[in-house]
Amino acid sequence: MSRKIILCALGRQDVASAREVFYQMPESAKDSTLLFACVLEAQQSGEKRQAVAALQRVLEKYSYDAPAGVHLPALLRCTARLLISELVAESANDERSITEICKLFEGAVAQAKSPKRRASAQSNQDFNIVELQWFSRNSYNLCLKYCSDIHPGNLFAELLQNNFPPDPSDGPALRLLFCHFLAASACVVLARAEDNIEFSVQMDLESLGSPAKADLKTKEFELLKFELEALVHLAAWNDMDAVFEACLSMDNIAHWETLADLVIVVHTEVLKAGLGAKCRAKIPAVLQKIINLTWRSSGNDIVKLARRLRCLFQMALSFDFTISLHCLDQVTDLTRRYQSTSTPYPTEELEWLAATAFNHGVDLHCASDVAGSKVWAEKSLAVAAAAEDVGLLHRTLQARYSRLSWLDA
Repeated sequence: MSRKIILCALGRQDVASAREVFYQMPESAKDSTLLFACVLEAQQSGEKRQAVAALQRVLEKYSYDAPAGVHLPALLRCTARLLISELVAESANDERSITEICKLFEGAVAQAKSPKRRASAQSNQDFNIVELQWFSRNSYNLCLKYCSDIHPGNLFAELLQNNFPPDPSDGPALRLLFCHFLAASACVVLARAEDNIEFSVQMDLESLGSPAKADLKTKEFELLKFELEALVHLAAWNDMDAVFEACLSMDNIAHWETLADLVIVVHTEVLKAGLGAKCRAKIPAVLQKIINLTWRSSGNDIVKLARRLRCLFQMALSFDFTISLHCLDQVTDLTRRYQSTSTPYPTEELEWLAATAFNHGVDLHCASDVAGSKVWAEKSLAVAAAAEDVGLLHRTLQARYSRLSWLDA
């Protein structure tokens, strides 16, 4: 009679009443065989929702363990299949179903890793390698199938390990890494589009700390760039050094190329934040290293490289003359190198650098730093002279240079 009342309550979606009746049942009536008979009856009658609800109540009662004599992995698999079939049948993906599936897989993880279960020989046989692979593969497949429809916080793929030898194919590990990458990417997309600052910050935080593997360097690098973006958003300036170093450890020039543009954006945000010269000095140093590593590579985009050199020159001009002077040397070298090609160094970039450097030299001369002024003026003339057509700018700068007094130089 109690079982019939429970079924009726579940049919009315009255889970609270069903649970109350269950707890009022005598112990003999709570035998797992009778409980599963209720599940079977509900399933055969086509009431999958009631069957799922009954199985979930059993699992919740035993904290996702199973009563004596019941094979826990089979119980979990049966419940998972019913939940997945419900999800597939729904025209629109139900967040409740996704949450329930996640909860079930998390319960499986907890039981497989439970110290109490590991100490039991029978429990170890229950969660054998075949069972673990089932949970790993199915969670991964669900992640891929619904990644575009569900919230990234519900993307899941937990690698179940229970003192078994590692898979020589590294398949499970790669699946797990891909899911972390997918979830982090989705979180960043949500954070960029979110107007609610608190929610956006939480999405940025969720994108941090993702794992990396040597054979997934491209994905690792994308995650590092996401992390830089999150740190800027959170104004966590002191945490950037470690991320910059990790980015620069990459062995692919294409990675550094994309990082250069991000560094320029970071510098802009640092200026907006009004940080001191000490903090600002770190960013030009990173950009200089990127340029040094990439400027001699073949097939480089000279227009893009010229823009980066100008940005670096301007970044360092107010506090590190060494970097700015080195930029002028690099520009002179690049101008001569690309002089006879179809893509020479952009004339407007050369003119801006030469004029800015010469004007800075004049400022130093007015401040009685004659030696420093001469260095800047000569670097400026070298940039102007390196152009394919030594024109008006070089002649103008040369004339002004000759009118300055260098007696104290």
